[in-house]
Amino acid sequence: MPVSAHPGKRDFFVYEFKVDGYPFYVGIGRDRRATDRVRYVRSLMVPHNADKLAKRSLSVRVMAALLRRDASIKLVCTKVPMNRRQALAREKQKIERLVAAGFLLTNWQHNPRRHNNVSRAVRAIVSKKRY
Repeated sequence: MPVSAHPGKRDFFVYEFKVDGYPFYVGIGRDRRATDRVRYVRSLMVPHNADKLAKRSLSVRVMAALLRRDASIKLVCTKVPMNRRQALAREKQKIERLVAAGFLLTNWQHNPRRHNNVSRAVRAIVSKKRY
């Protein structure tokens, strides 16, 4: 993510993607980053973009697999805007809390249970399995 020209500006938020209440990704962003994510993943799901999708992050590949199963992906965002430092701290805290609760997240950073297995993640999300 690019460095903010105004690091103290409160234009960041923390978001979470969930399927049936099961969180699978936590991130930070500005403006429409999170709300555009599903549209972006759908754009990669067309046949001529298959190579691009295969090279994307685990969270993007898992989201595509869930969308193929007609899963309803819900976006939950913080209500209060934060500066970048606050958002990064909140993201890390949320990831740590969710991992401690046994959720299999697709995050790479701050995730001691990181993995790169789309099928495992989808199975955990769909079955609501905790580890």
